[in-house]
Amino acid sequence: MDRPDIDTLVIPVGGGGLIAGCAIAAKNLNPAIEIVGVEAEMYPSMRDAVFGGTDRRTGGYSIADGISVKSPAEQTLPVVKDYVARIEIVHEDEIENAIHTLAEIEKQVVEGAGAVALAAVLSNRDPFTGKRTALIISGGNIVEVQHERWYRDIPVRLAQIEVLLEVRNGNDGHTIAEGPADRGFPARILGTDYGAT
Repeated sequence: MDRPDIDTLVIPVGGGGLIAGCAIAAKNLNPAIEIVGVEAEMYPSMRDAVFGGTDRRTGGYSIADGISVKSPAEQTLPVVKDYVARIEIVHEDEIENAIHTLAEIEKQVVEGAGAVALAAVLSNRDPFTGKRTALIISGGNIVEVQHERWYRDIPVRLAQIEVLLEVRNGNDGHTIAEGPADRGFPARILGTDYGAT
């Protein structure tokens, strides 16, 4: 550990493998370190399993899909119970804000699951104030789309994306358009004058 003087380590939580491994290593080097987990509000499965919780059902779309698990791994539960002080819950808009902050300020492209640690600190600063806090920020599995959003408070899932494809064969155009249409996204063919001379 490059910084054995860290007071708090904030780690994303999905099935529990990442936080369990980090917690064992960090506590071995510094038994006084506080380990804090972070889950997306729609998937608080580890917090509910370890600390009791909301009894709310997990599920639905989350921008933090990499940690969106309905139940934690059985092997990680004892480690989390022994080493993790608490698990913070973050909302979708807080995750989106953290992704945006990392891209704009740190110039890092980070997926939702990797940005939840920053989301937790930015949305609830008091528990971290005055402490040397380190965050695990991981995962670049996010599609970069150059877009212009008029208002940053519009959720990503409500943003509209237009894609224009030019094809040489009419059958290809129809085949391509069927994919999004089958998944509930409107798709239309703009013209059928393929390859006309």
